[in-house]
Amino acid sequence: MLTNKPYTPLLALDLQFFAGGSNQILALEEFSRESLIGYVEALNLPFNPKLTKFLPKGESKVWTLDFAYDIIQRSKGAAASIIPFGMPAPLRDGRGVERVMQEVAKIAHSRKIDEREQLKFMNPRNEQERQQVIDKVFNMVDDLTLGVYKAEEWLRAAALYYGAFVHEDKANGVILNIDFGIAADRKVVIAGTDAFDQHETAKPLEALIEYAITFKNKSGGRMPAEIHMSSSVMFDILKAENTVRSIKGANGGSVTPQELTDYLMKFSLPPIVTNDDVVYFEEIGVTKRFLPERRIAFLGFQDAAKLGDTVEGPTVKNEGQPGLYVHTRIDDETDAQFIEVGEAAFPALEQPDGVFHLDV
Repeated sequence: MLTNKPYTPLLALDLQFFAGGSNQILALEEFSRESLIGYVEALNLPFNPKLTKFLPKGESKVWTLDFAYDIIQRSKGAAASIIPFGMPAPLRDGRGVERVMQEVAKIAHSRKIDEREQLKFMNPRNEQERQQVIDKVFNMVDDLTLGVYKAEEWLRAAALYYGAFVHEDKANGVILNIDFGIAADRKVVIAGTDAFDQHETAKPLEALIEYAITFKNKSGGRMPAEIHMSSSVMFDILKAENTVRSIKGANGGSVTPQELTDYLMKFSLPPIVTNDDVVYFEEIGVTKRFLPERRIAFLGFQDAAKLGDTVEGPTVKNEGQPGLYVHTRIDDETDAQFIEVGEAAFPALEQPDGVFHLDV
């Protein structure tokens, strides 16, 4: 991974053993709770989440598993209900604001250091081999931390790209269906000859402009902050004959993404962000896209992208505090060693009117 692993000289390790110290990998000072927390906080992982600006993390923390937030509807009509974890508890106050109780979700996974690696650590042929085992443990921490960040982004994607979080774990009796309150009139489907993959007949530029204006009219006169789409939808827009004629004129030619951006900016449309990120769920062996491939999402407001928060909650393994934790465990009976990375978090979408879905 893209990190600098602490280096432990062989001599220092041998002195620990001769002094009666442990020969367990995770008993090293490098793998103490404080050292590992500092390590993961400084990680520069190869992952660029695209939704944190809309539901930022770190601004909202709670010290109980339950938290409350306001659902603010700027458009007319009653605020939508949300199905929370556990018992539903929406309290309407009649002023376009709904107080919702929600529960943070625990996001965590662990890895086992197998016996082969432990023996390499105990009986190294040279200093480099022992350091390689230590580096491998740090690589495990890297992978586990990346997995937590991807799961966290998946929760934000559920709120912003899907409008609902659906999770079924029948083995453990957990079935969740949480609606984030995006109104039905903010979900539009374009089909038939107008579908964007119909390059001869589709008019994607007109559709983008039309629905950006629809978003504006439903959002107090404010345009969206960004327009998110997949690379395949971007390809269809660039290849549409209507796009070529509108941007290149009668002579035609290939339209570039920058030319598309420049054209849409004339109509005060925001930047386009392509998102093809995926997340792999090992338990069920399924890979899912954060953004559905044929969906365009208009997100945020040009003067204020933030639509809520990613709320952090406490965990026992973080000593009752909110935030990321790294927990190590050594089984006294089997000498098996485990390392776990996790957190408690959940998205609070306070302004669902800042989201508009266009399926093309």
